[in-house]
Amino acid sequence: SSPRRKPGSRSPWYSWIPVFTGMTGKDVYQVRGTEWRRGSSRAVRDNPNWPATHFRAALIGEDSMLEGWRERITPTDVVMWLIGAGILGLILVGSYETLHAGRYTLRHWFDFLIFGLAQGSIYALIAMGYTLVYGVLRMINFAHGEVFMSGPYTAYFVAAAFYRSGFLDSHPILSLLVIFLVAMLISSFIAFILERVAYRPLRGAPRLIPLITAIGASFFLQYVFRGLYGAGFQAYPVVKIVEGYWVFGGLRILRFQVIVIIAAAVLLALLYSFIQRTRVGKAIRAV
Repeated sequence: SSPRRKPGSRSPWYSWIPVFTGMTGKDVYQVRGTEWRRGSSRAVRDNPNWPATHFRAALIGEDSMLEGWRERITPTDVVMWLIGAGILGLILVGSYETLHAGRYTLRHWFDFLIFGLAQGSIYALIAMGYTLVYGVLRMINFAHGEVFMSGPYTAYFVAAAFYRSGFLDSHPILSLLVIFLVAMLISSFIAFILERVAYRPLRGAPRLIPLITAIGASFFLQYVFRGLYGAGFQAYPVVKIVEGYWVFGGLRILRFQVIVIIAAAVLLALLYSFIQRTRVGKAIRAV
């Protein structure tokens, strides 16, 4: 076994040097004289004289490292990096030109920032649903948008009924709770039926079959709700308690934008805690 170190002594600077082997392409970490190979459940003991082992790891040539990187980088990765770099370059150039021209004031930029955070918070919640479905089922759920739409669209008619009866103005908090509850229940019910009827029977099928099924389910839900609710545009009635704005440092922020940002942050934090600390969340991460 490796010799014991003196109490209070530290491992040398080279004790965690990653080594890329050119023959296997696997990561090998030299840790106190022990080779830990990624993908292996056991440690392969190396030379008991562990300082010499670390020096040997540190002196491995750059060719082995480059060869290891070549095995990990695919042409698709290179193309995606180039596309991302091009988009980032366009954003930077456009931002510089806009700032240099002085078209917008500080207040305008602040409004753009808050609006982007509010919209991005909604998109983040939708994207989390896509991520969870793909992480567990390994399929792209093309009907996710329709499932997300079904709840709020149905809850609109509840909100409109509350507004016509005056209940929305007299009891705004209770009305919003009922509207949110209806939207969540409808979306959850549609998702449950969709998984049981369309996705679960194809659990062991090739990936292309669930993909085509998801596209068909997307069209089916679109036309079902179009037939039930019509194709016209519907707007939620105004809730007085979320109208207006707050002023911070001379800058105005709309109330509903603040509510959206805070609600999204709380929901994302709750989802993170659920995934990290519950048994179901651990099962999801283990898939």
